[in-house]
Amino acid sequence: MCLIILRVGGSNVPNDVIEVNRRKNPDGFGLAWRSGGKVHSVKFGPKDFDAFKKKLKELDRQAGIEYTAHFRMATHGPACEDLSHPFTYEDKEHGTIAVFHNGIINIDTDRKTESDTSTFVKQVLSKMGSGWWKNSAYRFLVEQAIGYSRLLIMTPTETIRLNENAWVKSGGIMYSTDPGGSHSKYQSYALPKGIVPPAPFAVPNTKSVVKYTPPKEWL
Repeated sequence: MCLIILRVGGSNVPNDVIEVNRRKNPDGFGLAWRSGGKVHSVKFGPKDFDAFKKKLKELDRQAGIEYTAHFRMATHGPACEDLSHPFTYEDKEHGTIAVFHNGIINIDTDRKTESDTSTFVKQVLSKMGSGWWKNSAYRFLVEQAIGYSRLLIMTPTETIRLNENAWVKSGGIMYSTDPGGSHSKYQSYALPKGIVPPAPFAVPNTKSVVKYTPPKEWL
């Protein structure tokens, strides 16, 4: 159900993670990064994966740059470029804010044209006070509103992860959930030598079951 990737600098996103999430979350892709004191972002539709990967690899080659990537699984609204992440809005004091989301937000939305995230950004986050993420009370309220979801906002000066204890760190990269591929925490492993795995559960042979007939006096 979507994946947010935060590359702080130095480590590249593994190719197998990219390919696994291309298949798992194929409904749109997006990137955001900082340059020249501003947040820049670009969104891609489901058919534009190659262009997305090309831009991601371009950012990877810039070792000192911090960027965020998103793979979308559509739960609300159509799979299209417009509903790919990030969603941006203008903060009066901090400039452009880019918002990425992983999960489901319980909010009324027009599923024909909007997603839960786009609606939440338009109706809630963009209406909050400037720099709301710096206020612990506001951050608490936003985390309560998104439930078990993960939310990342990128500003011109910092990146904030909400529900940050639920994120996964692997190879110097932060993931909003288990990324799959070689960096999955659910990788298969070999059993130690001499250990024999249990036999699979045997399905009963129903043909050999004798039908029980109760005594007549019980009937």
